[in-house]
Amino acid sequence: MTEGTNKVAGGDFNVSIPVDISKHDELNQLTDSFNKMARELSLINMLNSDFINNVSHEFKTPISSIQGFATVMLGTDLTDDQREYAEIIAHESARLTRLTSNILSLTKLENQIIVTEKEPFYIDEQIRHSYLLFQNELAQNNIEIDFELSTIPYTGNPELIQQIWHNLLGNAIKFSNGGGQIVIRCSVDDGNAVVSIKDNGIGMDKSTVTHIYDKFYQGDRSHAGEGNGLGLSLVNRIVELCDGTIDVISELGKGTEFIVKLPLSSGM
Repeated sequence: MTEGTNKVAGGDFNVSIPVDISKHDELNQLTDSFNKMARELSLINMLNSDFINNVSHEFKTPISSIQGFATVMLGTDLTDDQREYAEIIAHESARLTRLTSNILSLTKLENQIIVTEKEPFYIDEQIRHSYLLFQNELAQNNIEIDFELSTIPYTGNPELIQQIWHNLLGNAIKFSNGGGQIVIRCSVDDGNAVVSIKDNGIGMDKSTVTHIYDKFYQGDRSHAGEGNGLGLSLVNRIVELCDGTIDVISELGKGTEFIVKLPLSSGM
């Protein structure tokens, strides 16, 4: 009963505790009620996931159309006010596109048990690739990157692992102060690939750290328009699927460090 309760508390509703039908004591009644509760929660969770998945799919096409037409408008002769409105439409529709994509990705990952489509690649090369994708943002915010990268061969799903570095680096840039620095280190320690991404930005208080992996949670509302509160949820789920761990060290006003450990053996 304790093991089953812990599984339900952790979000696993596919739990069924054996019932001794020859007995009619209170423990058996409790066990039967527990099993019914777990089945109901499993059904509700499945309906909720299906609803989110279907709605996100339905949103993608009209949002893409809005974004496309706004982009076309920006290439025409517009007044200053019209251009400002078209830019807002294009920006917000792009944000909604990212949101629906993240929802679909997270819904899929939540129902995934094992990592598929594995292939060999280098974690340090992936980190460098993420850096190149963010070069414009880094330059605009005058943020320096300090690399300490060891060569780390890894076998896993490259698309999933790339999302970890992309989201963590994007997060570090978003919450860094202008003219700040981000330090990225990767090495092998005790059979694990260890990656640290550290910024000297605004940091987080203890309450925010407690909730950072919750879906749609955004501790600093001043940056709410720049994200959707799903990036770290995605990162956390991917790390779980890879049998890894993710830790965060943060202090308000003194920056944040995320440390990801991925077992090299589980990726093989």
